[in-house]
Amino acid sequence: MITRVIRFLGTAQAIFLGIVTGVLLGWLMGPISACLRPLGDIFISLLKLIIVPLIFSSIVVGVHRTGSMARLGKIGGRTLLYYLITTGLAMLLGLILVNLIRPGVGVHLSHEAAPPASHAGSFQGFLGRLIPQNIFQAFAEMNILPIIVFAVMFGIALLTANRSAKPLVDLMRSTEEVFLVFTRGVMAYAPIGVIGLIAPLVGTFGFDIFLSFDKFILVVLGGLLIHACVVLPLVMKLFSNRSVTAYARSLQKPFLTAFATASSSATLPISMEAARENGISDETASFVLPLGATINMDGTALYEAVVAVFIAQAVDMPLTLGQQGIVFITAMLASIGAAGIPSAGLLTLLLVLEAVGLPAVGLGILFAIDRPLDMCRTTVNVWGDQVGCAVVEGKNNHGK
Repeated sequence: MITRVIRFLGTAQAIFLGIVTGVLLGWLMGPISACLRPLGDIFISLLKLIIVPLIFSSIVVGVHRTGSMARLGKIGGRTLLYYLITTGLAMLLGLILVNLIRPGVGVHLSHEAAPPASHAGSFQGFLGRLIPQNIFQAFAEMNILPIIVFAVMFGIALLTANRSAKPLVDLMRSTEEVFLVFTRGVMAYAPIGVIGLIAPLVGTFGFDIFLSFDKFILVVLGGLLIHACVVLPLVMKLFSNRSVTAYARSLQKPFLTAFATASSSATLPISMEAARENGISDETASFVLPLGATINMDGTALYEAVVAVFIAQAVDMPLTLGQQGIVFITAMLASIGAAGIPSAGLLTLLLVLEAVGLPAVGLGILFAIDRPLDMCRTTVNVWGDQVGCAVVEGKNNHGK
């Protein structure tokens, strides 16, 4: 039955129908809609099942496909430069909007229900975890950054090895292809899965909670909208010959999946398939997208910068220009370390607050309203990754 619906409507339209159905069921059922949560949990679990082997095989294959260390350096350099520039622009935009609109003025925050600080860790610990002591433990714990580092090193080793490495290269390519096929099977369940994600959210929190944080929500959504519809298209226009409108229209499936799951990592399989259907080379897609799903978090960086200044305004601790510069740098580094999972940005946010001496107040309320905002910023993150593919390929490659 589900397969027939997807064939009739198309995957993207079927997912959208699932989102609408989830909102209606949550509104009608109220808190009872929590009984639908297992449907969403199964969907997320299926996507997580794919993530690690797909990321590892894709990056290894992507590095090997470059063909030489010189080519790898060129692609890697363009990718990292793009990620740093767009993340910086997103945070700058967020800081400008939050200082102009001042959504925290007049808001009285409570010191209750702040999440435990142990989630945030430290920069030293973050850097120390980049090189895994036990790669199998990193696989088991889904510790994505060490897996990416190991995959890049493994790919470089295959790239510089002699022909004896060919069986391993073939194995990695076959693994990548198998898990892309696996992804198509999982997406047949997506319309049901998103109902289980959306309905409990609406049923538990309703719509009233948004009223007291209306200006804050306006700043966040406005910043995300400007970044997605102005900044990223402008960057793409400057460095790619693809049509921005046609390119964005072809990405409905990853956009809707990102919105429903609020997870860049969970969306990665769909993003990779969409990029290839859109004419992005395997070399670029296999390298840029897995890396972007972990370190390119434009929406998260913008959100963390806005929240830090919002809290400073709410507790009447205005930040100086120098302190906002610290917020800028810390939010960029924290967003790189944020896992591609729902609400991960709120956990790394504690690093940003600590860096400028702000109390972790009001985060209990932010947790309650975070999921809808997280769904929006994850969609922006995924759009940024796809624009990155077009930018890395440059103007020499034609596309849709």
